[in-house]
Amino acid sequence: MEILSTTALELLLAPVLYTECRLRENMEMFEDIPDDKSSLQCVICSMEHQAPVTLKKTSLGRHIKSGKHQKALTNAHHDGDQVNVQGRADTPSSLAPATLTLHLFDEDELDLDGQAGPAAVEHNPFADVFNDGGAYVNADGDEIHFSAGDEAPRQTVKEITAELQRIERNGSIDFARTVSDLDQFERTLEADTTVPDAILALETMGLGPDAEVDEDEDDEIAQLFNTSKQADNAWWPYPNQTWFMVDMMDHLPRKPISDDQMKVFLWVLQESKGVNVPTFTALRKFQTHAARQIGFRTTHHITALNNEYFANKPAELFRLNLANPLVRPQMRLYPEICGPVSEFFHSKKLLAMDDQTLDHGQLMWADWKHAPQRHFYIKEIALLQDGRFVIPLRFVTVRGIESFDGLELAYHSASPPAWVADMPHPVRKIACGRPAITMQLMPWSDDVSGNRTKQYNAHTNIYIANANLPHAKLQQEYFIHFVSTSQYASSSEQMRVIADDTGPNRWHTGYDCLLEQEVMYRIIPHVLPADNPQQAEHCSHITGKGNHPCRRCEVGGTAAECEQDQIYEQFFSGGTQRTVDTTICHIREQLRTACLGVQDAVDSLQTKTGVKDKIAQHWINILVPMARERQQLRLYDAQHKDARLRDMHLRQDERRVVHKDIKKEIQSELFTWLISQPEHTYAMLPPLSRVDKYAWHKTNTEWDKKNEELFSVRLRASSIDGLTLTSVLGDYITRYPNSLLGKHFKIIQQLAVFQLYDGVCPPLVFDLWKATGELGAMLWFHKIRDMETYIDDLRVLIANLLDIWAIIDPMRIIVKQKLHVLSHILEDIRRHGPALLYSTEIFECWNTIFRHCSIHSNHHAASHDIARTLADTERFKHQVSGGWWPLCKEDADSESTANRLQRRLGWVDPGLVVPGSVRLLSVNKRNPSAWSVARGEREVPLPVAQPIPYGDSDIWLQSKLSIAQSEDVCRAGSWVFYRNQSTSAICAGRIYAILTHLLTGNSTVIIDCFHVNLDRDSYFNMPVLYRPEAAPVSSTVDPTDILFSFNAQHHCRSAGCTEYFEQTVFQERQATSITRKDLVHKSDQLFLINMHALHNAARVREVLPRELTRPIPYVADRIAKHQEISAALRIAGPIKRAQARAKAAETRARNKESKGKGAVIRHREIPEPEYPCPS
Repeated sequence: MEILSTTALELLLAPVLYTECRLRENMEMFEDIPDDKSSLQCVICSMEHQAPVTLKKTSLGRHIKSGKHQKALTNAHHDGDQVNVQGRADTPSSLAPATLTLHLFDEDELDLDGQAGPAAVEHNPFADVFNDGGAYVNADGDEIHFSAGDEAPRQTVKEITAELQRIERNGSIDFARTVSDLDQFERTLEADTTVPDAILALETMGLGPDAEVDEDEDDEIAQLFNTSKQADNAWWPYPNQTWFMVDMMDHLPRKPISDDQMKVFLWVLQESKGVNVPTFTALRKFQTHAARQIGFRTTHHITALNNEYFANKPAELFRLNLANPLVRPQMRLYPEICGPVSEFFHSKKLLAMDDQTLDHGQLMWADWKHAPQRHFYIKEIALLQDGRFVIPLRFVTVRGIESFDGLELAYHSASPPAWVADMPHPVRKIACGRPAITMQLMPWSDDVSGNRTKQYNAHTNIYIANANLPHAKLQQEYFIHFVSTSQYASSSEQMRVIADDTGPNRWHTGYDCLLEQEVMYRIIPHVLPADNPQQAEHCSHITGKGNHPCRRCEVGGTAAECEQDQIYEQFFSGGTQRTVDTTICHIREQLRTACLGVQDAVDSLQTKTGVKDKIAQHWINILVPMARERQQLRLYDAQHKDARLRDMHLRQDERRVVHKDIKKEIQSELFTWLISQPEHTYAMLPPLSRVDKYAWHKTNTEWDKKNEELFSVRLRASSIDGLTLTSVLGDYITRYPNSLLGKHFKIIQQLAVFQLYDGVCPPLVFDLWKATGELGAMLWFHKIRDMETYIDDLRVLIANLLDIWAIIDPMRIIVKQKLHVLSHILEDIRRHGPALLYSTEIFECWNTIFRHCSIHSNHHAASHDIARTLADTERFKHQVSGGWWPLCKEDADSESTANRLQRRLGWVDPGLVVPGSVRLLSVNKRNPSAWSVARGEREVPLPVAQPIPYGDSDIWLQSKLSIAQSEDVCRAGSWVFYRNQSTSAICAGRIYAILTHLLTGNSTVIIDCFHVNLDRDSYFNMPVLYRPEAAPVSSTVDPTDILFSFNAQHHCRSAGCTEYFEQTVFQERQATSITRKDLVHKSDQLFLINMHALHNAARVREVLPRELTRPIPYVADRIAKHQEISAALRIAGPIKRAQARAKAAETRARNKESKGKGAVIRHREIPEPEYPCPS
């Protein structure tokens, strides 16, 4: 497969002729002549004749078809000579440009499914196409018209808006500037899709028919947006800096201000004689007007279940992304191949070659620097600079070079693909000269409390993220967008607003600040992550309440069936995959059953299939009573009874047949009525899961007080450097073991195994912790360099975890779906990329911002108030980021955005961290001293300096930290991997000191060197770091040679660390008389590399030998072990179920007896009291 650079494309629309050959990377055959821009030099012919061969650009086509050129091309191919491809000297053999042989196929020898073979060569009609003076002609000299978009640029939204502003000022428009006469103008209006854009621009200016007009709005507010003042006001559209600062304070996501607080703040400024302080009313009017100018509005929606909510439309949010100069350059529109898998745009899902994937990907490419108006679409004919005709099928990026995969054309008589009849590409006509962009969407939904108190205030939220952005950006709150919330509508109902804005045929218009022109864009949902309840709802699944508890596959059955060998094995490997069609069939069957009026039959179907759709359930609840009511009327009501039942001669069997027929008629009537109701969509979602809490519950529930205290003491003695943790929280974890959050489970997953040795937990539970820690670190990979090796390792680790759980509790994998769902994660990672990409942690963090808005809402129309507040926050973010909007004359300067404000809006720019840099301690702590003193106890020579060496009396300063190449912050005591300059080997060590030369400012790092043992520790299954006691070695390392930090734990089990000391307890930062026991580490020579650490898990495994990181299977013969376990289940299972039935019967009898006694007491006659007679 060759690689053809898209910069070589020149689009031609012509009859389709193709072969099954894929192309990549164009072989440059012609070079420009610097002194003569009208001529070219043919590289192939020059090589053939050993002399320069030049030709005019106008005769390029004829030269390519000439016998001289064809002979030179054939000889070059036979000799194995390849034209140099710029920047591709290091191309691996699997991607090297291959010699292309053109084969022609006839109908008998071409298999349209991909099996094709060479046939007898027929006449190729492209041999008769020539370039004559810049125009393409056939053999008869007739001109052939081709175009890739050379027409003049069309009006953009910015130009239209400028024209509308002129209308507003002058009251008229000169149509002669755009068209010559009225007829042509009318024809242009009919075909030009900019008319809706003009309407949109009118609405954004407040001139549309539906625009909200405040009759009492001050002229002063309206004049603020006068573009004539933009050049004179650095704070435009704000009147001055004070207005901007007040608006900024009102839109800090994590520092919300209520209306009353804002009024108090403005009052304080006014009383303090502040300058240019706005009133509260003027501020709110300004914000409303600014939102109207940007054209971003909150819209009202009614769901299929008649629930009402308000939403910020995804298309509008993505339109702001395109116009934001801080966001748009970060977007990656084309999928990338030939590299590590670490981003959404590296995933196999985007690189598939099926028609649906191709049609949902990027449809267009253009050379934006040299020919921005020439657009190339997939599934259209294109001409390469070397004269070959091709059809691009997809545009990709290969090591930074924009390329394409496609087909080369040749004549044959077989039937072409169906899309051939649609040439030119249908989107070309829709675009009307505008670029067409495809954007990927990742929505997320969850149920959240709108309160900060314990009282639960249920809201269901929808957030979205732009999947074209790198993962590092998507893990920051700035790039998460709020869509909607509702206390009434479910996530499935609210997802309708996303379905309305997305899809392959839903095109929107916006301004691209990178291309500086109007574009068309569409939004394709890429993946829908969610927690287990939301995923089950979106997948129309009943969760664990059915016989088939997995939302991904059909695994399961009755309790007895799950104990059989075959089905029990499927819990470890996965069953038959569910499909959308199958799910819809089950839902349809449930709806038809509901039309019979039997609720139990519907419930039985849901339990049997595991399918329960929330929308369908709404109609089931309507259909069952309706069916019963109609059956009652037509079967039993004397006035409305069916005429067939009035026949007194009907026998009992015949009457039953009539009853059955009438019920079927009612069923058909109700189902016909039902299918006329609104349609709904269903989606399958990939799972992510956590199993740490299962292991933690199994461990701490079996502890006594002694083991609990021992675990807490050991946990406090753990090192957290290299784990990105702020503290261990050991006392809290052991004191409240059943109230832990995600951050606590992260601590336990990474550190628990080092505290549970030697009797703190049973050996099998200890093995469970090892398997959990190894799997958790492997799932946290941020970059996968070798997908096959990674999948093989992950398969072993998942098998170990599931097998250990099966040995501990055979029923656990059946009743806990978070364990079974791990069997599906392999195919998800292979298709979508690292599991870390789909972590929902950032969305859950964003719930804090939502909760602030909920607290400050009016609590009468929460959905509307919250959506409007967060829409205005999007407006402010867009303005301060330098985003384009219709009234801007030019893009604002994003460089002026303060880093402090950017951070408070939820975006920390990692570019501020410079790898290899060093930060000094505060002045009072730098301790300037000579090298002999600064190096402390380490006997290390002065570092080598160029061109002037350091002197013994030179002054060195103590430094606080150094930045590694991975941008990790490394301090004294940090464990790092570094590159030894003398041997170029990667070594491990612990930083002793970071020193900076006083005069030159150059820095050096003193590192205590450790060696990695060739064998891993058999107990912990981790690599061992040791330092020879006879001759400990330290060395100086340049800060730029530090690669990354990692976590290492003291090998307390080997060193026998059992001594404790009394540590004073601090409360409220004050020392108390209370003490606690802390562990004393005996030796400083032996450590374990923490292979359960999440941070830099992939980097650690890359630098260590494969023998130290390869997973070891826990069970050799898994199938035999599973059959042994299931055999034991078939014995124990019936006994437990019989005991459960007996206990349930006993409980029912006891309840019945108690109810009977209560009834006797209630109906017992109470004698009337005897009262003394009055005297």
